[in-house]
Amino acid sequence: MWVFKPDDNQDLDLTYVEKFKGELAAKMENEYSVRLKNNIEYILQKKIDGPEISTEVWIGQAGSVHYNHTIENKRLMDNNLGPAIGSQSNTVWLTKETNSPVITPLSKMADYLSSEGYVGPADCNCIVKNGKPYFLEWTVRCGWDALFCLLTLLKGKLSNFLFSDNFDAEFQDGFASSQRISIPPYPYESPGLRRVLAKDVSIFGTLKDYPHFWAEDVYVDNGKLKCAGADGILGVVTAWGKTIEESCGRMYHNIGTLKACSYLQYRMDGLSDALKRYKKLELNNA
Repeated sequence: MWVFKPDDNQDLDLTYVEKFKGELAAKMENEYSVRLKNNIEYILQKKIDGPEISTEVWIGQAGSVHYNHTIENKRLMDNNLGPAIGSQSNTVWLTKETNSPVITPLSKMADYLSSEGYVGPADCNCIVKNGKPYFLEWTVRCGWDALFCLLTLLKGKLSNFLFSDNFDAEFQDGFASSQRISIPPYPYESPGLRRVLAKDVSIFGTLKDYPHFWAEDVYVDNGKLKCAGADGILGVVTAWGKTIEESCGRMYHNIGTLKACSYLQYRMDGLSDALKRYKKLELNNA
């Protein structure tokens, strides 16, 4: 069976994992046919059954400095239903283990990039089956999905981490979990509805009242926080914990403290999904 992915992140909602043999061919012939005629380039990947993990390496002047793993959800609703929106929820942890099924091949690429003078992050995604990684993609970029969780784990100064040549920073042991918080009708393009339902929605308090809320589509009007209504994504709420259960529990508590005058969208299966996938990774907890 196969996985259909638009190239270069074009129209993410086209991403589809075949559920039974022949299904994808029928979709391409019927509901995808109009959009595919518009010269959308796409990638077909063989489907591998197993949990997906994103792993990021931070490369300094002398080589690899930090590695972090991310379990990410890209669909809006529980049980991976709804539109693909790039990033909805994540669980992130740092690893010092370099002799693992995912890190070992990744470190070889990191050594090559370092020898060429590259300084910065690089990110790969893979499916893990029986402890063996099946790599999907490799990109020299910052793993945006992991960023807010990574900063939640950060103990050192932000400037030392992001704005130095050696990413000189310490991180807390344990896990950070996150949920994207949005206002309907996100994610669909409907400027009229956004003006009615999202624009100028008030958020009580100040950003200092929400230390684990990373605001995005928010502005300050006479000292008051409001949703700008550009896309309806208020931001990302994170939390840290020694275990996934603890980080997810604190995250949902933090979401509950966010006082916004609107219905808020986020997934409620963050704990069960992250825990299930983490246990299936078989990476020796690397």
